[in-house]
Amino acid sequence: MADQDPAEPAAAAAAPTFALAPGLHGNAFIDYGTTAGRKLYEAATNSLYASGETKYNGEEPSMHNFCIRGITHSEAFGWEHICSVPADLQQPNVGFKSIWTEYG
Repeated sequence: MADQDPAEPAAAAAAPTFALAPGLHGNAFIDYGTTAGRKLYEAATNSLYASGETKYNGEEPSMHNFCIRGITHSEAFGWEHICSVPADLQQPNVGFKSIWTEYG
């Protein structure tokens, strides 16, 4: 331990990796050739609706349910940043609007 460079956090490198959502895990590529990678892909691309459930049909009465499901799914996979658009195109890095809650 005395010879270890203090700039290298060995304990952090050995610690298990944890993320609140798969999309927030890091910038590493996901290996879809692994079981874990395939499971992540399948979960992320599954329908927002269970089999046999009435899906969003473009009508206003079912829009709220669709948006709630979209919010839940995007939060689960860390996609909040890609579900946001700039509030002002002249200043694209200042202020964002959610496509789920600030549409229209």
